Amino acid sequence: MQMSIYGALPGPLDVMYNATLVKHYGIYADEKGLSAVSSVMSILTKIGLVFSLVCITPLLDSKGRKFVSIHLRTVLGVTVAVCQICASQLDSAEFYFIAQFVVGMAAAIQINMNQLYLTECAPDSHRGFVSSALLLSTLSSSVVSFFLCNPNVLGTVERWYIVSIFTLVLCLALYFCTCRFPDSPKWLVSQGRLADARQSILYFHGKDVDVDYVLKSITSECELKSSHTMKIREVLKDVSLRAAMVLIIATQLQHLLSVSGVEMQFSVLVNTHLGLTAAQSLNLSLLSRFIIAPVRLIGTTCLDKIGRRPTFFILAILSLTKVGLMTFAHLLLVTSGPSVITISIVYINEFLSELVNATGFAVINVLLVSELIPPMARVSVMQFTLGLAFLLSIPQNCFPFIYATWPPLYFLMLMVLQPLLIFYIFNNLPETKDRSVCDIVNEFEQEIRTRGSTFLESTHLLPKSRAGSFYDH
Repeated sequence: MQMSIYGALPGPLDVMYNATLVKHYGIYADEKGLSAVSSVMSILTKIGLVFSLVCITPLLDSKGRKFVSIHLRTVLGVTVAVCQICASQLDSAEFYFIAQFVVGMAAAIQINMNQLYLTECAPDSHRGFVSSALLLSTLSSSVVSFFLCNPNVLGTVERWYIVSIFTLVLCLALYFCTCRFPDSPKWLVSQGRLADARQSILYFHGKDVDVDYVLKSITSECELKSSHTMKIREVLKDVSLRAAMVLIIATQLQHLLSVSGVEMQFSVLVNTHLGLTAAQSLNLSLLSRFIIAPVRLIGTTCLDKIGRRPTFFILAILSLTKVGLMTFAHLLLVTSGPSVITISIVYINEFLSELVNATGFAVINVLLVSELIPPMARVSVMQFTLGLAFLLSIPQNCFPFIYATWPPLYFLMLMVLQPLLIFYIFNNLPETKDRSVCDIVNEFEQEIRTRGSTFLESTHLLPKSRAGSFYDH
């Protein structure tokens, strides 16, 4: 919810920005000035994300998955809520700057580290479901956030601080519900804590599970490649790990450099330019999410039931349709202004966005980390791939400024990038559903090795043969 507030409250936040500039610096910002402030806010979030990758991600190995995903995440959530409340009550954008920086730190945990924790806890046959369910819970919280941020509810200059109070209470309540969870059995095995790992397996897999079989599988997985934590230099020297990292980065960029990536932070900004009011935009988001909710529930099973490749094929069609529609809408906007056509496209795009989210592919990158990368290399790979994806997604941070300069520009760029990324991913994505990580990694490495070790093959090509073809489903 805290990540959604920034995109759901453009009006009240603009008022706060100007109040701060006038009171503290004697400056009044026009529309372009406010767009620049919004870009700074977005950049601060990304800086917080990078800080989290550098300083917090290593704690996954040293302190454990639970420490980061539950304990530390709660501390950051409370900090964000307190800073947002202070920003609202004191008309201090400086407090909101701090909040956005911490939001970036928390976002890295929420989106990536939580998923790694849960996929390591889940049985092999439910890894895809866990990833999709986590995304669904995030989207559900954003529905609540958009509802509360509606100008007719709490989304006004005088009342928006109540939303932050609500997130503070919710953050503490969730902590008391999750603090009893055991740590990841895979991390416990890597630390030699086999007795604790047994208890964790029983907790997450159920009492009827064959604990010895699962423990043997996890032990074999933890012994892949290395018995010690691998640094990024060691990972990059390995042919198969290097190939897997390229695929993971491509999946990250496909989501970041897409219309859906823009909508995560700037949906209200885009929709209001195309003809809706802020209230109408928020109401449309709520309506589409309620209508598509049954599809999202079904979608949580797609990755495990029909497979990774067929699910990505569906995502590709939806993503290309979205970028085409939004490019057309913004070309109409600059030639003839907002119209019935642009408003209609906004409605269609909003429902397509919910269908994209229903596929669960927004978090596929961490799922692939947990499936293609051995446990001893996961933290290093996550740091490297997310950091590189951040650098390559810098244009998204400047979206408000680019959008204020010429609205179609960003979407025309996506028209070029999206087909290239989708083609690469679909051509190289392996089918990994319902298989043990040990089997996946061993077969993946064998296929990479058999194709030779030339520079071209080892750096950006993945095996053409797969465990399951799209046409097998």
